[in-house]
Amino acid sequence: DVLMMAHISGDRKTVYLISFPRDLWVNVPGHGMAKINAAYADGSAKSGILGGEKLAQRTVEDFLGVNIDHYVVIDTHAFQKIIDAIGGIDIDVEKRMYYEDPWDDDGGLVIDLKPGMQHMDGKTAVTYVRDLDEEGDIGRIKRQQKFMKACMEKITSPAIIPKLPTVIKEVMSSVKTDLSFRQLLEFAGTLKEAQKNGLKAEMVPGRPLYISGVSYWIPDVEKLRTTLAETLGIQLSASARHRLEQAAREYENSIPANATAVPA
Repeated sequence: DVLMMAHISGDRKTVYLISFPRDLWVNVPGHGMAKINAAYADGSAKSGILGGEKLAQRTVEDFLGVNIDHYVVIDTHAFQKIIDAIGGIDIDVEKRMYYEDPWDDDGGLVIDLKPGMQHMDGKTAVTYVRDLDEEGDIGRIKRQQKFMKACMEKITSPAIIPKLPTVIKEVMSSVKTDLSFRQLLEFAGTLKEAQKNGLKAEMVPGRPLYISGVSYWIPDVEKLRTTLAETLGIQLSASARHRLEQAAREYENSIPANATAVPA
């Protein structure tokens, strides 16, 4: 349900995070236009695509026009273990959150949070990042990015840095990644330098549409790739800009004629 791309600049001074709404309308290689979360899809998904991290990675690469170097797959249990391993996270909960789902895949879900600053262990933190309110996935992404900023601050704090080798060893068995222990340790060390400038977090720009009664997020491809190029320090050549504009037209042309706007 959660897909993000992180980039650390070559000078290690900035960290850029971009979130993909799970309803994002993209081309899944070999399968055509679909929601981006269908590219990964676990065995319980109805999409039938079931591509795992490799197809998800290729879908993101094609969508953004960049190469992805590494991946990390974290389920809810691993997420809780990571948060507990770093001693929990302090989050200012912005409003009352209450939700019950007895049919949740993980044996039921209860979200019960009151507004205000509070210290969250892994079990509580996972309810904060999963809460779905009237803003839908867009509101949830805002909370997830806020949570990632808090995590970055915690991981780079003087109290945690000496413990990072132990923390990484503890959580490596819980996540699926092509990063080695040494690479993860180097990555964590890089964050310390970048944390001074904070975490720049964005979401794929676009607009909501209904297609055949199903909600989708239609990306503004030109705005997205232009912003991404600026963030990565890439000067777009005339031919690259032409390809960008062509990709934007292809996305607009892929929208079926029966698509309708979401009521205000």
